[in-house]
Amino acid sequence: NKEALQISRFLAAINGLMGDKHDDMVADDMENRQSYDAPLALDSDIRQRLELLISRFPL
Repeated sequence: NKEALQISRFLAAINGLMGDKHDDMVADDMENRQSYDAPLALDSDIRQRLELLISRFPL
């Protein structure tokens, strides 16, 4: 199913971006640059993708 494949790839992209951000947060914490627990704004790319997901599939 083409739509299912597109959704799967879209979600995989979000997951990859969030994983990369997590890696950066862990590295920053280990290098004492910023606490892992410090609040951060979402990267704009992640935010835009999540907003698109919610607009397409509202709760």
